Amino acid sequence: ETDSTGVYANDFIAGGNSNLVVRNGTIDCRGRGVWMPDARNSRVEHVFVRDADSTDANFGVGIRVGSNCSVVNCVVDTSQRAGIESGEGASVRDCNVSGAGTNGFFIGTDSSLLRCTSTGSAGHNFVVGNSCVVDRCVASSSLTQSGILTGVNCIVSGCTMRVNSLYGLQAGGQNLIENNSVNANRSGMLLQSQTICRGNLIDFHLNTGARGIVVHSDCMVDDNLFTRNYFGAHCLGTNTIFRRNYFRGYTFLTETLGSNYLPTVSKTSLGTSSNPHANVI
Repeated sequence: ETDSTGVYANDFIAGGNSNLVVRNGTIDCRGRGVWMPDARNSRVEHVFVRDADSTDANFGVGIRVGSNCSVVNCVVDTSQRAGIESGEGASVRDCNVSGAGTNGFFIGTDSSLLRCTSTGSAGHNFVVGNSCVVDRCVASSSLTQSGILTGVNCIVSGCTMRVNSLYGLQAGGQNLIENNSVNANRSGMLLQSQTICRGNLIDFHLNTGARGIVVHSDCMVDDNLFTRNYFGAHCLGTNTIFRRNYFRGYTFLTETLGSNYLPTVSKTSLGTSSNPHANVI
């Protein structure tokens, strides 16, 4: 069904919608946007949704699809609830959300996000379930929450997270976090246990008490550049290893380390250090 409030694909047999395609349209709706929560193995592409602002609690999402769906090259400009939502097993790429009333993207488990942008969400810019991949995405200017929030067993790579009200990134346990730029958030990263964090630039978190990184137990933090952070690192657990990181421009290097391993050398003595794992301050 298509009407003045958007595209509504749930008039088919409940739980039986599959192989649907919605493409090449503009929905200026003040309503439901593209609403296909039970659709499976379906695709939404090249769709622009503006003002998905339904008073019905079931709607107000820019684009909503079910499991094993793709959302490609879509734009959502202002929604009462999330900008783009999916069930599990989704592929979402080259999409842009701005001004979401809750989270910009709300994506189910076992999904991938590639080259997507979310700005100005009232909640988190990206929320992804367990076992997801977030690659080369931009999360900027969340009004109250973090740039990216992940479940467990996720990969976040090549992303930019800046000017978010809480953390740039909140990562669940057993994540791989690599080659990201995290800049000017309230604090940089919050990592749960058994997470690898490497090759990231974590910069300009200078508010009183702000932390470049907060980690729990059994993490590996290596080869990162920490610049201009109030606290460089803060550890909430044990058995986390910091190695080959470069800390500069901090107010305080660490807040709490406990039994965690953080050998340091000054940059002037780096050439004479015999410890190949030392961090540089």
